[in-house]
Amino acid sequence: MKRTLLITTLIMIVSTLAFYSCGNPEYDKAIEKADAAMEKKVYKSAKTYYSKALKIMPREEYPQKQLKKVNKILEEIARKKAIEDEKNYKAFIEKADKLYGKEQYAKAREQYQKALNLMPNEKHPKQRIAEIDKMMAEAEAMKNYPYHIVVGAFEVDKNAVNYLDRIQQNYSKQARSLPIGRLDAITYKSYKSLNEAYNDLNKARQITPNAWVWKK
Repeated sequence: MKRTLLITTLIMIVSTLAFYSCGNPEYDKAIEKADAAMEKKVYKSAKTYYSKALKIMPREEYPQKQLKKVNKILEEIARKKAIEDEKNYKAFIEKADKLYGKEQYAKAREQYQKALNLMPNEKHPKQRIAEIDKMMAEAEAMKNYPYHIVVGAFEVDKNAVNYLDRIQQNYSKQARSLPIGRLDAITYKSYKSLNEAYNDLNKARQITPNAWVWKK
């Protein structure tokens, strides 16, 4: 009786070992690493090692079963992350747009960048970051050229754009649009000193007699 029980126990142990080990050291090592990663919930690593084991022994059921399990877990993680990312993206964009509207461009850029990190293909944060970078670069350049000859100022954006295009095409490639309160001011050129600006004022007044010098 005892001998029969011992034999039965040995058979069960051998069967169990045979299930997990197929006599291939490389396979066994891959399964061991995969199982350890699963236990630690490092699912991507587990998937890599189960895939490796299956490549070594394609007919083995255990790595196939574990791969299905880990893929399901990874899909659920990805689904939850997508929901969370969308929620955070909207929050970053909302905050960024408010800061942009208040002309707090550096802070707005930070929030747009956070949104873009979550959803790299979205156009809105990309466009706003490009706009802010351009404005900040122009503002930095204007520190060295604070004097401007203004040849027009407009409340309507379309009128400002059309007039700027006309000035650039016919009179000055250096013309640009700068904000003066609620108006878009169209400048003829920008200058380092007040004297330089006044020296060019007569040229600008040939475009419009109302041209004036403005310091930003």
